[in-house]
Amino acid sequence: TISTGVNADVFVLDLHDAPQSKIDALLNNGKVVLCLFSAGTYENWRDDWDDFFDGFNNIPTVADIGGWGEWWLDISRIGELKPIMSSRIQMAKDKGCDGIEGGV
Repeated sequence: TISTGVNADVFVLDLHDAPQSKIDALLNNGKVVLCLFSAGTYENWRDDWDDFFDGFNNIPTVADIGGWGEWWLDISRIGELKPIMSSRIQMAKDKGCDGIEGGV
């Protein structure tokens, strides 16, 4: 749940999970919206998870993180990762986000 009644000027929302209506409401009220996505991990519950591989063995990862469906990405394979991250940045732009936070 996103609480839009908080006295804040900047909101950081999950790029994949935040409803467009919440983003629009914040923007229409003059708030700054930053959209967060993981730029350093692969999360198997995200809509774009299958963009990371043509088969499970091709996922450009280094290590599993805690067994919850998230893996560190092998950033030395930037050629494979760049189109995916570019797509996420474009998604943020299309949703109207003022900026992004590429967290991990």
